[in-house]
Amino acid sequence: MRTLSKSLAKSLAIAFLISLVSACASMQTPVSNGIWIDVRTLEEFQEQHVSEAVNIGFEDILAGVTEAGIDKGAEILLYCGSGRRAGIAQDTLEREGYTNVVNVGGLEDALNR
Repeated sequence: MRTLSKSLAKSLAIAFLISLVSACASMQTPVSNGIWIDVRTLEEFQEQHVSEAVNIGFEDILAGVTEAGIDKGAEILLYCGSGRRAGIAQDTLEREGYTNVVNVGGLEDALNR
C-alpha cells in the first residue's frame, strides 16, 4: 500500500507541476527570465530550490515539458545537484528539438545566477 500511495503522490505532484509550468509558460514575461526547472527528486526540491522553479525529475523531463506545452524555442533553465542530471535532461530536450535549453549546473549555481 505504501508504494501505491507514494506512486499516487508522485503522479499528483507531476500533474500539479505540469499545470504550473504551463501557466508560467503562457505568461508574458521577459525571455531572460526563462522557465526554471529543477530536475532533482521531489525530496531534494522540498529541501531547497530556486523560488521560480518547478520540479520535474530528469527522467520525466520530456513528458513534463511536452504536456505543459512549452514552446520549443522558449528559454528553459535546468539545474540539479551538480549539473549531471540537468545535462541528461538537456540532452533529452535537445534531441526532441528544444533549441534554447541551458544547463545552469547545480543548485548553488542556480541560486547565484
